[in-house]
Amino acid sequence: MKRWLNLACGIVLILGSLAALAQHRGSHGAGAAGAPGAPPVSDDLKQFDAAVALQASPEQAHQFTEWAKDTALARKHVQDLLATSKTGSSLNTIPLTDATDDLGIDQERFVGGFTPTQKAGLKELSKKVGKAGSEVARSSKAVRASSTSPSQFASVAGKLDKALEELQTHQSAIAAAMGIKNSESSQ
Repeated sequence: MKRWLNLACGIVLILGSLAALAQHRGSHGAGAAGAPGAPPVSDDLKQFDAAVALQASPEQAHQFTEWAKDTALARKHVQDLLATSKTGSSLNTIPLTDATDDLGIDQERFVGGFTPTQKAGLKELSKKVGKAGSEVARSSKAVRASSTSPSQFASVAGKLDKALEELQTHQSAIAAAMGIKNSESSQ
């Protein structure tokens, strides 16, 4: 009886080790980057990993929302000033100045908070946002300077409105790339 038990245990051990060996050899060399047992990485998975790496943190999403709100507010102020300038009334550019100053600060805070991976992945968009932000700052200064000259004001304020519109376009692109729900800059 003891012989049969030993023989049965031996067979089970041999068959179990052969099955384990077959599983090991079956996946050998099939992995990505030479990792045994790892499945190959598809392009879809690489794109997904890149999208996850660019994903905004909750703090970044909040900062973006503030930046987009300030941009929309600045755009509203410049459009209001354009309408007021047509009536010949005096122009108060202080709310516009405050809004453009705030959006500049918010932009610096938002873009400055990118992780190294986000900086690399959003490099082109960041450049476009930086250029648009610089144009907004330049145009805002020109609007302040021309607020006493109605003939120049409409042209300069129109340029600021166009710069703000361009900034909103780039904000929408960054929001899409970072997975941020963006309702402000599309208004």
